[in-house]
Amino acid sequence: GLENVYKSIDFGDNWKKFSNIEGLGKYDRLVSLACSGKDTMLFYAAYANPSWDNDPKRKLFKTSNAGETWIDVTKGLKGVAWTNITSVIMDQQNPDVVFVGFRGGWDVKVMRSLNGGNSWEDYSSGFDNDSDVNALITDTDDFHTVYAATHNGVYKRNDKDKAWSRFGEGLPRVMVSGLDIRYDSGILFAGTHGRGIWSVKIR
Repeated sequence: GLENVYKSIDFGDNWKKFSNIEGLGKYDRLVSLACSGKDTMLFYAAYANPSWDNDPKRKLFKTSNAGETWIDVTKGLKGVAWTNITSVIMDQQNPDVVFVGFRGGWDVKVMRSLNGGNSWEDYSSGFDNDSDVNALITDTDDFHTVYAATHNGVYKRNDKDKAWSRFGEGLPRVMVSGLDIRYDSGILFAGTHGRGIWSVKIR
């Protein structure tokens, strides 16, 4: 991603423009792409800078036809009004369930959509106020567990939980910048700022 999204089908030797989002400028920095394992036509593209408006727009786009047309699904995503999007992901089993993470704000850390971005709800309960979200990842378990990499470690939430909670013993209270899951062995990896890579068995 630059201002628009580009695609390569030959391991990066050649690139083709994948989106037709008009009006984007040099300050519209694409920070996260999400693709669906269930629907190969479905993608989301998220842009970082706040909208500086109580009616945010042009910060999260969706295509359902593999890039031919993109629609703005920012409406109702109040977290991006005054803060930065850091990540967008879809549920592993239901692509209509979308999560967006934020940094730079006091209250809104994660928002969730249950209908493919048509409407959004605040999904932030349980985070410390200074725990900005740097990355999100979903598991493939039956409870649709989501993990969040924050400025203060890793948090976890699933369908049974009423709020996020800090996850994993032994991890220092340190900024975690990225997460990955080895699904075949059930291991979660956390990349930290200055303290190396950590792992924990999650199932």
